[in-house]
Amino acid sequence: MLTGGMGRHDLVRERGELIRVARGVQPADLVLRGGRVVNVFSHEVYPADVAVYHARIAGVAAPGAYGGAREVDVGGHYLVPGLIEAHTHIESALLGPAEFARALAPHGTTTCVSDPHEIANVAGVDGIRWMLAAAEGVPVRLAFTLPSCVPASQFESNGATLRADDLIPLAADPRIASVGEVMNYPGVLNGDETMLQMIELGRPGGVTPRGLAVDGHAPGLRGLDLCGYVAAGAQSDHESVAAAEALEKVRLGLWLWVREGSMRNLEALLPVVLEHLPERAGFVADDLTCGDLLREGDLDRIVRQAVAGGLDPIQAITMASLHPAHYFGFADRGALAPGYLADLLVVPDLRDFRPRQVYVGGELVAEDGQALFPVPGVPAGWGEVVDGTIRLNGFSADALRLPGHTGAARVIGMVRDQIVTDDVTMDVEAREGYLAADAERDLLKVAVVERYGRGRVGVGLLRGLGLRAGAMASSVAHDAHNIVVAGADDADMALAVREVERLHGGLVLTRNGAVVERLPLPIAGLMSPLPAREVAAALERLERAAADTGVAQPHPFIFLSFLALSVVPKLKITDFGVLDVGAWRIVPVQS
Repeated sequence: MLTGGMGRHDLVRERGELIRVARGVQPADLVLRGGRVVNVFSHEVYPADVAVYHARIAGVAAPGAYGGAREVDVGGHYLVPGLIEAHTHIESALLGPAEFARALAPHGTTTCVSDPHEIANVAGVDGIRWMLAAAEGVPVRLAFTLPSCVPASQFESNGATLRADDLIPLAADPRIASVGEVMNYPGVLNGDETMLQMIELGRPGGVTPRGLAVDGHAPGLRGLDLCGYVAAGAQSDHESVAAAEALEKVRLGLWLWVREGSMRNLEALLPVVLEHLPERAGFVADDLTCGDLLREGDLDRIVRQAVAGGLDPIQAITMASLHPAHYFGFADRGALAPGYLADLLVVPDLRDFRPRQVYVGGELVAEDGQALFPVPGVPAGWGEVVDGTIRLNGFSADALRLPGHTGAARVIGMVRDQIVTDDVTMDVEAREGYLAADAERDLLKVAVVERYGRGRVGVGLLRGLGLRAGAMASSVAHDAHNIVVAGADDADMALAVREVERLHGGLVLTRNGAVVERLPLPIAGLMSPLPAREVAAALERLERAAADTGVAQPHPFIFLSFLALSVVPKLKITDFGVLDVGAWRIVPVQS
């Protein structure tokens, strides 16, 4: 379809006009002259002009072949397809969709597929509909997935439960690109009917005639279990952390998304890409903070880093454009060719890949690092969905006490720059029958406080955060988004939880009985209504204050939030307690 909302006769007429422009019989709306086209089909670069008509590319031809109402000389720069983000979570940037798009556009990402399972865990289908409403009127093409794991597992409490039937009405929306990441791989391997029905949503002729891709999420899964997961219907994975794991997944037909967001996997996985040049591979900036997005970029940053690591620039661009287009079945984007959407970039240097201009549908949306479009306001009429979602029930500092005795205990061990954790044994001291933190040995308490009114609190022990005093708390706690809190002192932990409640969601740092820094996130307890730069500045202040108390982990609030993710090995913490993901059961801290 050339233009949405048009009848068949109008479409045929417009197609005829596009043909005339392509043949040079009718003038184009826009001609980009004097550029060098990066062709991801033939893997070459050559001088050519690009003619645009009604948001689509009419033709790519030798210089001087086309004339148009507007002609722009790009001065010998490269003309590159718009980049396609295959997997991220807008909520993880702590921004609403429109503000996220404004931050994204200058970096050349013209299509972004986001899994809204964060807000879905808080507000269910209504939360997904809020994201769709908040994305309206934004020139960057924001697409979404059908969240497959809400909740992620039976070991956490959240605000909604979604089944396949709940998502079918959403599937007809053209902005739905795939079935969201199938994180509950233990459930899949055990034949859980709910999970298999979610995967079935992707079948061609099922809920949509074209079918939907099925995003995977299987950290560390290998061997026969991986075969079972692929046989179930998962088609991609963005969780590989080691080259051998990534290669095994490529060999079994999974699309390999190399993640280089605020969590870094490119260095470990690039050797697989360099040696095998897999056709089913690309890059994703999953869970990128707004600060990193503004400072470093999105997929453009990953292209730069991959090229610096030895990857051919055209191959890197192909992995960030044509490959994800093929994965999602986007037949109208990912390349510069007649009939394709006029989503393209003007880039001075393919090795130092920094877009100078960004076009979406032939309209200039960003130039010289600045977005050129306004942000629509937060959608009206959705207050009951996204406001006041923090509802504690009977919480007090006493709920953070952890009964036990002096001796060995199981401790969640954080792994630098990764969302996986270790299962660590440490000697712990008990005082009056309760286990105590020991910040001098980097031994903290960690808890998840259920936020939806049930009153449940799970408590465990944590090593690797480095906090020497006080506490950190967050209402961003994947994926149920209860309140996760870690600290050296029960009183400071309780204060941090209460401050999150007062803010209706947010990130908080406390010390010595006082709130040191805070970042309110009142939209579903996940997002801020403020501009990206203000949010990034507040997050930077929080991270700096955490570093002043000994925290060495970069982006500590991100990694704090993933301590609650119940489907990533090895030990996690939920409102039910400490979860051994490998054993798939809640386990005691001490035997």
